[in-house]
Amino acid sequence: MLPLDDTNLAPQQNRIAILSSLKLTTIPPELLTEVLKNLPLKALLRVRKVCKYLSAATRTRAVWALLVTRYLAKPRHSPRLRLERPIDTYTSEELENLFLLWTSARIGWSYFTDNEEKDEQTAFDRGFPVQTDEYSSAHLIQGGRWMLVATRTGAVTYYDLDAEIITGTELIPPQTKVQRFSRTRMCVDVDADSPMLSFRFASSLIGHGPSASIQLWQVDIKLDDAQRTIGLTATHLASFPLPLPMMTLLEMHLLGPTIAFEGMYYCAEYGRGEIYISVMDWQRASKNPPDYAWRIIDQQNCYCVGLLPGNKILLNNMRGPKAYDWTRLEAKKAMPTQPAPIGRAIEANLDDIPQHTRGWCFDEDTSQFIYSEGRSLYRVVVKDAHSESLVSHSPVQLVDGYGEYQIDAHAVGRKCAAAVTVDGEVWLTRYALKKYLELFYGIRKKRPSSLHPSVYRYDILMDEASGRIVLHGLPEAPWASVIDFALVRKP
Repeated sequence: MLPLDDTNLAPQQNRIAILSSLKLTTIPPELLTEVLKNLPLKALLRVRKVCKYLSAATRTRAVWALLVTRYLAKPRHSPRLRLERPIDTYTSEELENLFLLWTSARIGWSYFTDNEEKDEQTAFDRGFPVQTDEYSSAHLIQGGRWMLVATRTGAVTYYDLDAEIITGTELIPPQTKVQRFSRTRMCVDVDADSPMLSFRFASSLIGHGPSASIQLWQVDIKLDDAQRTIGLTATHLASFPLPLPMMTLLEMHLLGPTIAFEGMYYCAEYGRGEIYISVMDWQRASKNPPDYAWRIIDQQNCYCVGLLPGNKILLNNMRGPKAYDWTRLEAKKAMPTQPAPIGRAIEANLDDIPQHTRGWCFDEDTSQFIYSEGRSLYRVVVKDAHSESLVSHSPVQLVDGYGEYQIDAHAVGRKCAAAVTVDGEVWLTRYALKKYLELFYGIRKKRPSSLHPSVYRYDILMDEASGRIVLHGLPEAPWASVIDFALVRKP
């Protein structure tokens, strides 16, 4: 058993000795289960080694069901973890493996020694083929199991990264013919109100010409008669056309009933393409497509970073990220013919942040912005994000560089980040905690053995809860690598 960190173990160092003196083997099974439920993880695993009777008792389903339930309820997980199916359909072995996976992922992300060969053994990578015909975009769903790949026809394929042999399965058939300059953008919104993993995603169908539309889909876990996960199923929710010909869609974000997208439109009045950020309620837009209103943000050198709870939109410009209440913008039914003021920022004015923000996270009480500058990572935290006061915060350096290497792509999360170099080497880091004064350096991992040899430019997808990243060179190479850093593997 690889070492597992347990911060609650220190006050419990004498627990095993105390339990031994109580002669656990003489305790009624029901009482023994209650005792084991309240042990820290390391103590529980040590009890397992005492004898066969106690070893069997530590595998009781009630013990691991409670540990998983408590772990899911911890507020530190943002976005919070979700099971794929009701907890009562999981076996004791499945719950134990899931709990150990989550726990060991935190350690595996920052686990290293002075022995380079041993460090390489802490990561497990596998390669798998990916269909690249008309490839447009890819997304790794929260939990790290499902990867979605969209094409320029609007078709979406999913890959089960937990499968012994990873293959693609069609989730959504082609929605249109391939057109010149067409591209499909995709964004995902995990259902915050669902206790099980369920998500919506929006896909754009943008072609060369006047036709442009947005589709919304609901995706749920598909179960067999034995309540085992066998795949994903998609249900069409809505679709609506865009009122003006869009030349290209740059970014798109989805949160509940709100969708925001940044697109370049051809404006005859100007005789050129103009970039606008639009925000709308997709449910209303789909019910009354010809006559729905949307809110338009027209600002030079400004782009959309994401949507926040409470009707807020996060933008970035030369002066850094700012959060706005988009409901204060005037609702319109046409694009503006001249630049319109956006209104004042009501949450944060972060003037100290460089223009290029590489990622961000949001939880209930804190907006956390992670960005890169050169080879280092920085964080800016806006506490009490629901406040309407104008607040400025200074950035804090998280990672003091990745060495003298050229970083090809970053993926950032709430507590972890990953990067890949142009040579295919992977760098990992966990952000410095308040109790530590020193900076956390990136941990270097060699180029994964499963990475396609012809790939020279990479994209990286990350799920920090499971300790998993995906590297791919799509569409140039029809191959991807899934790399697991958790010390406990999925069965």
